[in-house]
Amino acid sequence: MRVDPAARAIAALLLTVAALLAGAADAAAQSRSIFANPTQVSLPIPGAADFDFGYVQYQGTVQLSIDVPGTSNWAIHVHIDDPDLGFGKPVGDLLYQMAGGAGWSSATPGEQLLTSGSGDATIQVEIAMAVDWATDSPNDYAGTLVFRVIAN
Repeated sequence: MRVDPAARAIAALLLTVAALLAGAADAAAQSRSIFANPTQVSLPIPGAADFDFGYVQYQGTVQLSIDVPGTSNWAIHVHIDDPDLGFGKPVGDLLYQMAGGAGWSSATPGEQLLTSGSGDATIQVEIAMAVDWATDSPNDYAGTLVFRVIAN
């Protein structure tokens, strides 16, 4: 027997998106940048269909803008800064993928390669959160997902 989704609804996931730059501490490093937009993401309250499907998705994308000199190579890594999303919800329930990607990756405290390239670029990232009828309680969850670009 299922519980009424209104009674089991997760109130929200407030996700802070941080963009960090890593690289050499020389004059060229001063001209490298990464920007995230938006920097705050709120997922909708999941309904029964979301619980049946297994996740609720942010209705937009996070845009990462990378600005590097010329055709410098770069790599974007992602990790989460939090031990959990609150109320015991594991960080692995926070999901991300390149826009239009074929599969979700779970956030982890250790850095994972998202993508790499060269020159200036704009990357779109989709965000979701796994939900489960049996384990999720109605709470406000939160976390900080960090995107770090390494340019050389």
